[in-house]
Amino acid sequence: MGARRVRENSSGPGTFFCRFAVFPRCRAEECRRNGACVSARLLPNGQRSHPPEPRDTGARRNGPRVTFLGITASVEHFLHRRMHMATRTAIRAVLAVLVLLVAAAPLHAAPITVFRYDANSGLGGCPGTCVIAAGVGNLSATTPAGYVPWFGAYMVHNWASGDPASSVGIWADTLPAHDSLDLEFLLAIIDSWDGNTVAGGTVYPDYFNVKVDGVSVFSATYDNFLTSDQSASTANSLSFGTNLGFNAGWADSAYDFTGSLGLLSIPHSASTVHIELFASGAGWQGGTSTGGDESFGLNNIRVSVNAVPEPASLLLLGTGLVGLGRAWRKRRG
Repeated sequence: MGARRVRENSSGPGTFFCRFAVFPRCRAEECRRNGACVSARLLPNGQRSHPPEPRDTGARRNGPRVTFLGITASVEHFLHRRMHMATRTAIRAVLAVLVLLVAAAPLHAAPITVFRYDANSGLGGCPGTCVIAAGVGNLSATTPAGYVPWFGAYMVHNWASGDPASSVGIWADTLPAHDSLDLEFLLAIIDSWDGNTVAGGTVYPDYFNVKVDGVSVFSATYDNFLTSDQSASTANSLSFGTNLGFNAGWADSAYDFTGSLGLLSIPHSASTVHIELFASGAGWQGGTSTGGDESFGLNNIRVSVNAVPEPASLLLLGTGLVGLGRAWRKRRG
């Protein structure tokens, strides 16, 4: 069986015939003959003329041949085509995985610490000036025995009253270029926090709040009587509803906001930051230096910024993707 093509050239219309095989795919000016791509040159009189040797397509012209449903092709061509398809599939898969990784993962270096305060070791980690103030409280209060395993010998203790109450304030400047920040700390919920409703106490609600540059990034009620009566998660609870050493008449709790449990990726890009941690609510009563009615404690406070990726890093990633794309296109051709 043959196939007929008509081609326009400088000599006018011409006709040529060639035997078609299944593999490989040929360019428009070529035809498939005996399983190989060959140039189809037309003589002025319209007669066909093929070169004596086929174009090298990576497969032998002569070799074992198979026939299926009347179609004949060389085994070498079949295997070559299958390997070629597998290579393209592999390159596509690699490119797809890279695109997904780029889309899903923020191109950030490791977070850079710009503020650190531990009541047991003091202030540090600041690129410029750092300040912490306890508000109505103590930056290095003696930690009651029940809290010592997590907080150490000393903690920040705030017992301010009011709605909102005076905050523990943090200030830092000279921050490196960044587009978000992370805030980590340990939190002590001390004495009679009453949660959301009367189920947790007669004077409610009691909120713990965090603001960054005046914008609220966390606000939740806590209850030392019933976890079901608070809006805060208990997934990061270290201890709940046990007297840990303040007012003997009330239970206490402790929560871990460090590491992956912290307040992470808070949008922020300014070179300075002011953070406020405070209590509020119509039922908030405050306490005393020894606990009193209700208060809160903090320790291991850390602020880190997530640096904007460097242009060179983005260029390197982009160059790699472009290189893979070109390799794929070249292989495909």
